[in-house]
Amino acid sequence: MQLLSRSQFDQLSQSASDYSVSIYLPTHEAGPEIQQDPIRLKNLLSEAESKLLEAGMSKHEIGPMLEPAHGLLDDERFWRYQSRGLALFITADSTRIYLSLPTQRAFTDCP
Repeated sequence: MQLLSRSQFDQLSQSASDYSVSIYLPTHEAGPEIQQDPIRLKNLLSEAESKLLEAGMSKHEIGPMLEPAHGLLDDERFWRYQSRGLALFITADSTRIYLSLPTQRAFTDCP
């Protein structure tokens, strides 16, 4: 996991595959609120699975694609050391995880 730089963000936005998932999740640094973060990620992954099914992917393709992200849900150490945010960029070939998102909002043209 690494911090997301502007150049990495620009590179990721140009490399989306036919089926890709981008998840942006504000996270908590401390306190009881950190227990909400894996639940929120689980909900976002469920939503992503539904949208991929609607887009034409099969369940046997989606499972392996989202598996690395699902692996984070029970990783207590991972959630203990969060900062201001989490971004996951998932394709069938890779899962990239970035921490400490910038507070600025970024917009891009979508086809």
